[in-house]
Amino acid sequence: MLQAYALQQAILSLGHDAEIIDYHDTEHQAANRILQPCDRLGSIVKNLFALLYYPQLKRQKRRFELFRSEYMKQTRRYNTIDELRKAPPEADLFLAGSDQIWNCANRFIEAYFLDFDTRGARRAAYAASIGTDTVLPERREKFGHLVRRFDCITAREPRLQTVLKELYQLDAEVVCDPVLLLQRKEWEQLSCGDAPMQGPYIFCYALGRYDEVNHCLEQLKQRTGFPVVTICQNGVCRIHSNTVIRDAGPVEFLRYLKNSDYVVCNSFHGTVLSTLFEKNFYSVVTPVSSSRVTGYLKMIGLEDRIYHQENNFSTESINYKGVHPKIQKFSEQSKKILQAMIENQSGTMMEKGAK
Repeated sequence: MLQAYALQQAILSLGHDAEIIDYHDTEHQAANRILQPCDRLGSIVKNLFALLYYPQLKRQKRRFELFRSEYMKQTRRYNTIDELRKAPPEADLFLAGSDQIWNCANRFIEAYFLDFDTRGARRAAYAASIGTDTVLPERREKFGHLVRRFDCITAREPRLQTVLKELYQLDAEVVCDPVLLLQRKEWEQLSCGDAPMQGPYIFCYALGRYDEVNHCLEQLKQRTGFPVVTICQNGVCRIHSNTVIRDAGPVEFLRYLKNSDYVVCNSFHGTVLSTLFEKNFYSVVTPVSSSRVTGYLKMIGLEDRIYHQENNFSTESINYKGVHPKIQKFSEQSKKILQAMIENQSGTMMEKGAK
């Protein structure tokens, strides 16, 4: 949601209007329900925990909806791809982006490929990502058919750039994640308000593979003596925490991160926002996030903040003096590319790619 917000704000800042297609994929809606079907023992246990924390989880969902209604300009709601195909919104440009929108390891989500009649409007993708190393052989023909319909594609990771070139002879420039299109002061303005906690604390945001995250937290807590505050999206929390927050929406998430003394995360966006807020952080890479996280941290010169159990562990503050200019340069370059895409000045794919 913060990604979508950032891309919309960036487009508005360039002097253009922008609406977000309010598309609710039915499978994602089902996966994000507080209570899941009790079809196996694991889901029964999860539902019991969800019931225990139901008021907090319900408040979390309300805060996401409030953010959506207050900060994001949207089209009418579409619940299926058929609804979108029957009555697509009117636009001069349809822009797809960004995080793992083209990850088709399990299935294709056609809406994310803009697989509907655009009625003459151009198709483009900003910072598209596949989230995997390549496209599965059995999905390559359909993937190629869908991406060749785009007038211009930009990629978030060099890996997608390579895949598009090797498999489909399509050119794509690498641009920054939408979150980086906004300045730190813009994120601070969005998350203004009272600090959510008094005193120093370690903020944790982790998605799966918790063992190494817990190992990092235990070391950091032992060195600093600070408590661990974790944001959890469901009833079950496997992070070793002093405080678990289950009712945070996008704004609350930013406040907890911004006001923390240390951050431990294993997500790409947790890492990116830690650098924007100039936090002392450690990023635990996972098989899913490794190339995205390591690539970004190497680019800005902070690859030593990738946590490894065998490495020396430091609580020294990060010197961001040389880091900020690298982030700023990448952001400015990407914003220029975005502007060129919107104003139809970027014909890279049409000239060099297989259209």
